[in-house]
Amino acid sequence: MQERLIDDDPILGQFIANYPINRLRLLIPAGAVLLVVWFMTTIALWQVEPALAATITVAVIFVAVLIVGWFVLHLWNREIILYEKGFTYREGSNIAYIRFQEIVSIHQRGQVVSYFGGLLKRSTYQFTIHTQSDETITLNTLYNRLDNLTLRLEQAIMPYLLERAKKQLESGEPIHFHTQLSMDANGLYSESHQLSWENFGGYEIKQGKLHLKNTQEDVWLSISLQEIINIRVLLAHLEERMPNR
Repeated sequence: MQERLIDDDPILGQFIANYPINRLRLLIPAGAVLLVVWFMTTIALWQVEPALAATITVAVIFVAVLIVGWFVLHLWNREIILYEKGFTYREGSNIAYIRFQEIVSIHQRGQVVSYFGGLLKRSTYQFTIHTQSDETITLNTLYNRLDNLTLRLEQAIMPYLLERAKKQLESGEPIHFHTQLSMDANGLYSESHQLSWENFGGYEIKQGKLHLKNTQEDVWLSISLQEIINIRVLLAHLEERMPNR
């Protein structure tokens, strides 16, 4: 697909790329939902007098079209435009201007969703951005070239997240990665339990979980990777604290 040419932004800098919603991915499931509604309505009214059944079917389909149409239109014009120093996020007629330095966390989540008792499976992925203004932006597979978009965003955002984490540690402020995991200059914390850096024995990623260990190689805490925010910031600090370094 040809890249749309967009002017540079006076604040966000040079234009890099644009990532609109894939509208076909909206229309296909919308059509599938309407087909299912029509089929279920037809089955339910199978023994009803034809004229009455037709009237009810038209009414049900009309309501379904309104609901599905609202959903499609709500997402129709969403778009990310990536610039050198940030990006714009379009949602309908509203456009938010986000600088990379304003972002306080990123959260990546992927899973396989099963339908019809496991007969149909679909992989889903979400990339969630949270800003210091308490704005939350969630990107998913509806966006074109999502892998390329999230990779570029992560590369641009990470230096600012690492610098922010460094300042937090220097000021004595804890960094929270999960409701059960935080970190400060002295070590790792899970609720009321502490694993000091002197007793930190490394980490292991296995079966979709991060396993934190003490110097006896015992697992101190295990957390699902999908539940950790700013996971690359956490791993960068863990690497610096690895034994024999």
